[in-house]
Amino acid sequence: MLHVAFNYKLLPKNPYEVSYNRLEDYPTWYSLLVKNNIKSSNIEEVLVDVKLGENFIDRRRGFSLFKSWLKVYKIMRNDGYINSFIFVRNIITRFIQFNLLPKQILLILYKLNRK
Repeated sequence: MLHVAFNYKLLPKNPYEVSYNRLEDYPTWYSLLVKNNIKSSNIEEVLVDVKLGENFIDRRRGFSLFKSWLKVYKIMRNDGYINSFIFVRNIITRFIQFNLLPKQILLILYKLNRK
């Protein structure tokens, strides 16, 4: 499980780009941490425990969300942050996850990931 916390003063005035359908955090973190060469690390402590709502899985499926991931990964590849192999692997994984897996399987995977 990924947990992120940082000083809000590090954020630009308008950090979120709305062109990333439901993935606004990822390009923001990428710009903040990677492009600005800011060191980061993981912590074990859960700072916020978000409950999954009834339509959580529905919001995590579909081609529009896949296109947003594709856009994020293209930026990372073009910047040299990930190589072409990782780019292709991630795109295939995301396509399967968001477009091919049955809803019930995806729900089980999310529940396993939260434990």
